[in-house]
Amino acid sequence: MAQISFKDFFKYDYRVPLLVDKVFQMNGKSNQFATKKGLFKAEKLFIEGKEYKYSKNLYKRIEALQDESNGVKLVIIKGKVSRKSEEIQMNHIEKTAEFGGQEKGKKVNLGNLFEEELHARMLECLNGKSCKGKYAKEATTIIDTLQDINGPINMELQEPIVHEGGKNQPRPLVESSGGIGILPLQAERHGEKLTDVTVHHLNNKKSYLSLKMGSTVTFMNSGVASKFFLESEMSKGEVKLKAGKSVLKTLGLNNKDFCKVFKDYGKGKVMVKNHIRQVRVPTLMNKFLETAIGSNYFMIHGKGGGIDFYHMSKSTNRSASKVQGMMTVYYGGKDGKGKRIDIEFSNQHFDFKLNIRNKQSGIYPSHMMLDYKTKSIPGKVTL
Repeated sequence: MAQISFKDFFKYDYRVPLLVDKVFQMNGKSNQFATKKGLFKAEKLFIEGKEYKYSKNLYKRIEALQDESNGVKLVIIKGKVSRKSEEIQMNHIEKTAEFGGQEKGKKVNLGNLFEEELHARMLECLNGKSCKGKYAKEATTIIDTLQDINGPINMELQEPIVHEGGKNQPRPLVESSGGIGILPLQAERHGEKLTDVTVHHLNNKKSYLSLKMGSTVTFMNSGVASKFFLESEMSKGEVKLKAGKSVLKTLGLNNKDFCKVFKDYGKGKVMVKNHIRQVRVPTLMNKFLETAIGSNYFMIHGKGGGIDFYHMSKSTNRSASKVQGMMTVYYGGKDGKGKRIDIEFSNQHFDFKLNIRNKQSGIYPSHMMLDYKTKSIPGKVTL
């Protein structure tokens, strides 16, 4: 069993609140932690040297430290292992089942578990059973909303609600009209690609539910190594593939500086002068976002404190994909020394973080990812 790294505590919204609840034995939680020092019983919590008592929003005080370079040393939990007084840091805590780890030898994927539990509860409600337990209230509200929008669910089918998670249907990045897009190029066709749970209605309509879990989630994650960015070109200082140039144009990136980040990586210094830049959002970005976000699906985003639920309709997509003004580009990441490009931009609906990096232990780009955090979406409710 592995320890949870400091950064991993912030990947899922529930982890830090759970940590606080356990320390103070709130909400039915035990103050016992499996740690590298043994079974640890928590008694006190210190943040930046100050002892804190329990409060509902105390977890936010810890979350504020997530970007601190020495953040892991700023949160100390004091208690005992058996009768011996000990203190631990957050990264000493083992990834047990309640933190999303393994249970009884069976590997648990938090995202898949969320899908399975919500799907099961929806079926219970649909079949007229007593809908109780985890996500019971949420399942009832979701079913009512889907029927309000797309009509009655087709109870004549053996499987009116189908768990589709795990299909991982491809949505590749392609060059399109001088810019880039995600296939299929019609935003409304992405619902059937993004679905984790599909609900069938009497009028032959389908409700596509995209289920996400965690504080930061991803709109797209596409490979770029062979069709966009060749090591043989970038090592010489210039992307020459037309498709690769279209990516750079869409994202407002300088070709030579882009190559320099990867070509000069490993020297332990900032590779590009003025590596943090304010750049006006290119018009092509909006067209790319239409297909990266997609439409014709319902977003169900599980996180600490509830579930965000909203309909990504065609009109919502049009509004959500419009970004104007300036964006921040980090050549070499925020410190300028990494083998990555990061781009941050926002509109009234989302905070976007796009990155191009190598995810396969190499240096030159292998993937492009678009992460986001939801702000205000028309019709969004927290269940």
